[in-house]
Amino acid sequence: MESELRLRPEMIPALRQAYQDALDRLRPARDGFGIDGPAMGDQASAEFLAGFNRHSGALSDEVTAFEQRLRETIETLGAIERAYERHETTTAAALSRRLEG
Repeated sequence: MESELRLRPEMIPALRQAYQDALDRLRPARDGFGIDGPAMGDQASAEFLAGFNRHSGALSDEVTAFEQRLRETIETLGAIERAYERHETTTAAALSRRLEG
C-alpha cells in the first residue's frame, strides 16, 4: 500500500529547512563515533576498543546512509519548489496576457 503526501507549495521551504537543520545536527554526531585508544592500555581494553570501534563503524555507515537520504530529500524538495515557482510564473504570465488582450 502506497501512501501519498500532499503539501501546499508555501509549506515546502519550511520543510526543506527542517531537513537541512536535521542534516546539520547529524554531521557532528557522526564524527564522534569511535574511541582513539584503550583507556587502560591492557589486553582487555584493547579488545573492547576493537569491538567497540567495529560496532561504531557500522553505526557510522548507517548514519552516513541516513545523511544521504536527507540530502536527497532536500534536493527533491528544492526541485519541487523550483517547479512550483516556474509554474506560478508561467501561469501569471498567461493570465497577464489574457487580461491585456
